[in-house]
Amino acid sequence: MSLYKQMAKDKLRTLEVDPNKILTIIIGNYEYSESKANLPLVVNDLESLEKLFRERNHNVYSFANVTFEILDRILFKIAHSEQVPKSLIFYYTGHGDCVQAEVSHLIENKEVPSVVKKISV
Repeated sequence: MSLYKQMAKDKLRTLEVDPNKILTIIIGNYEYSESKANLPLVVNDLESLEKLFRERNHNVYSFANVTFEILDRILFKIAHSEQVPKSLIFYYTGHGDCVQAEVSHLIENKEVPSVVKKISV
């Protein structure tokens, strides 16, 4: 088992939903196989976003280099929690792929602080 996978599983065990707080899940994938270039600056994204959301009293969990299996476990744990968070923010940074031309909304990093401010009021 990879170190990142073990770290994610350990952190997942501590994941709790607080109904009085916004639950923020941050995932940063920065190490890739030969098919895609590594993204070392994603580490900065993880650190700065975690700090930004914690300063706004969010319930924050950040994960690095997660697999689909870990992502599935994170979402399963949230969906099956006895508590419902005040709101849920899911932030992903890393490479992405379009699946069957589905529509998604992309927020540039420079927009994140103003978006967080709007939803944290």
